[in-house]
Amino acid sequence: QGRESGKETATQIFTKNGYRRPLHWVLKIGSLSNSLQFYEQVLGMRVHRHEEFATGCEATCNGPYGGAWSKTMVGYKSEETNFALELTYNYGI
Repeated sequence: QGRESGKETATQIFTKNGYRRPLHWVLKIGSLSNSLQFYEQVLGMRVHRHEEFATGCEATCNGPYGGAWSKTMVGYKSEETNFALELTYNYGI
């Protein structure tokens, strides 16, 4: 499977020892509900997980915002083995 043509399959590449894959991209969004509707209904992605935070990220990973925010991971397949998008929403902005 893949070796006959001289090309490796994605599974063979991604499971090689030492392979470093991109995990996700972070997208700042203006509307959580509208964005989820787009990613789920138009692009066919599914929500992997959703997390809520009461205060800003200590590592400034969420930008210069100190208030409540959320992140929702969406993608086509399992986040553990496939690329995902992180939709970051800042409440009150």
